[in-house]
This record gives sequence, structure tokens and C-alpha cells, in this order.
Amino acid sequence: MYALSSLLGLGWSKEHDEKIISLPKWKADPTKRGSLCKLASIYNLLRFVSLITLVGKCLYCFVCHEKLAWDAELKGTLKFKWKRWKQGLPKQIDVGCPLADHRVTSQEIQLHGFGDASGYGVGTVVHAVVKQESGITQ
Repeated sequence: MYALSSLLGLGWSKEHDEKIISLPKWKADPTKRGSLCKLASIYNLLRFVSLITLVGKCLYCFVCHEKLAWDAELKGTLKFKWKRWKQGLPKQIDVGCPLADHRVTSQEIQLHGFGDASGYGVGTVVHAVVKQESGITQ
């Protein structure tokens, strides 16, 4: 294990230049209230875990469409999907954001953007490709 600092409320490994996103370990009841509490407890300031939370948010949307009371237990397929999503959450996610290896003049910088959408969500990502005499860093 390596020493962590803090960056924007997230764990940060200076040695590996990785952000460490810890997901909450507490158990949430399979209810409307429990599902919203679990989703709200995932700190996602920089949107690094949006792919994981999107599934949970979609499930919560289906829970709302069922018009269940806050503390009524989920039923059938919805309960199964909620439990499967919750059990599949990792303990933590390490997100690497490498900087250019050497602090020398950049010869060229390219930005590569990608986007995708579905009926449930939208995602985008932008990569910087930095060309220096020493090599290329993405």
C-alpha cells in the first residue's frame, strides 16, 4: 500500500498519480429510501464512477415508477437487480491521470473527444495526447 494525500476530497496517490475513489461499505435496505441513500452516498465529484452510478440511478428510476412507499421493500425482479448491482460495487476504484513524463516543451497537443448516448444516459470523455521529444503521453 502507498501513502495517500487528499485531492478534492478524494484519496490521491502522489507516487502513482492516481485518484482513489472509495465506495461506501454500509448496507442499504432494498427499499426506495435505501436505494436513494446508497446512490447519494457515492461521492462522485469528478464523475469518475458515472458508469457505475448510472445503473443504480436507472434502477432507482424504475423504483420511482412503481410508486412504492419510502420504506416498502422492493419486490421481484427489481429487488433482484438492486441486490445484484449493490453486491457488484467494488470497494474502491483507482483512476490514473498521468501527466507528461518530462517537464519539457510540448511539440504538439491533440484533444480526442468521444461521446455516446442511450435512452438512459449520456457519456463523454476527452483524452489529451501530448507529443514531446521524449515521447508521447496520453
